[in-house]
Amino acid sequence: GLVQRTGFDPVQNGQIAVEHHLDFSRHWLSYSVTPSLTEGYCIVAFTLADAEQEERLELIEAGTHDPLTGLLNRRGIDEEIMRRIHEMPEEPFVLILLDVDDFKTINDLYGHDVGDEALRVLARELSATFPPSAVVGRNGGDETLVGLFGEDAAHVERYMERFKARDLSYTVRGRTYPLSFSAGYAWCSGMDDLKGAYTRADEALYAVKLAGKSG
Repeated sequence: GLVQRTGFDPVQNGQIAVEHHLDFSRHWLSYSVTPSLTEGYCIVAFTLADAEQEERLELIEAGTHDPLTGLLNRRGIDEEIMRRIHEMPEEPFVLILLDVDDFKTINDLYGHDVGDEALRVLARELSATFPPSAVVGRNGGDETLVGLFGEDAAHVERYMERFKARDLSYTVRGRTYPLSFSAGYAWCSGMDDLKGAYTRADEALYAVKLAGKSG
């Protein structure tokens, strides 16, 4: 059957981003378009929606980021790596898994607050060492992940050496302790090899642990 629309029912609404002409700041506007069936024109109404959009973005980020470290969480890691693979399906990349050596001992001796600080230090130094194009996230517990795209083996080794040379430490009651980590990595040839690459990187990490950690 036919549906008769009254003169002031909105037929279109949404949000658009606009840029301020003086300071180039970005703002969001909600809009609605309402036709007048008798007068032959439309009424367009705008309202500022910055707070609403920021809240939506915060909710999205909360679903993909780890609240302790600010890194991507496992869901965020998976989504970002999938996106990169779809963009560059033929390009191999490397997965690096890292975890803090003796993390349980740190928690047991000094408390979880100190353990949390150790994880924040690791996250901060990873983000400072690897390029902005890297996928850096907390995989769970004290394990973190770095996905490096568009890099050859020599560059991967260089980044790892640079990371080992950084000042990794945490402080307990005024005393500073070195923070050591173990790492394993594997090359991934694409979507079909992703699960296998995770397994190979995890096996490489475990081998480092068996060999004495800190490597």
